Amino acid sequence: MTVTIAKAEKRKSFTAVTVIMTSQSGFETRELHLPHKEWEKLCLEPPCETDTETLEHIYKCEEYFLCYEKALSILAYGDNSAASLKRKLKLKRFSDGAIVYVVDLLKKKGYINDAKLLNEKVLFFANEKLHGRRRIISELLAKGFLRHDIDAALERCEALISFEENKYKLIEKRFGRTKDFTPEEIVKIKRFLYTNGY
Repeated sequence: MTVTIAKAEKRKSFTAVTVIMTSQSGFETRELHLPHKEWEKLCLEPPCETDTETLEHIYKCEEYFLCYEKALSILAYGDNSAASLKRKLKLKRFSDGAIVYVVDLLKKKGYINDAKLLNEKVLFFANEKLHGRRRIISELLAKGFLRHDIDAALERCEALISFEENKYKLIEKRFGRTKDFTPEEIVKIKRFLYTNGY
């Protein structure tokens, strides 16, 4: 197989590289997108021929670049944990190597901060949704956070949460008062509090 770099065109955020692969059965033309720095490192002046090893490197660079772009797009819609972002990128069929590299890079750049995100979610579930400790843990486990990270976030936010006070707010919100309940209502309240994690 012969690999020819037909042209390279610099665009806003990437270099578009046109590659022609010729074999006995015919030829295939592809446009690949590389970060400018990666293209410059290759030191190729199109039109020129190159080897399959360089082509594999170009494919890998393109995959990492596209994975990075997709990750930024996902993060633009809302905060994601590292685990959540990995899961979403895996659904887009990126390789494990590209996903791990991109998530680590985004962590270094500060775009992903699981501890900060967990603190925000714990405070939201406790003080806005009025969930109890068990319900918060359950909600966050379902979102892909690890149990020990959740426990650490609950500990960090402990001074900002009064579960006892929130329990009374929740009862008042649901039943309109916090005193003088009949035995039947007390059973309902206990069940209601249990489902909310108290």
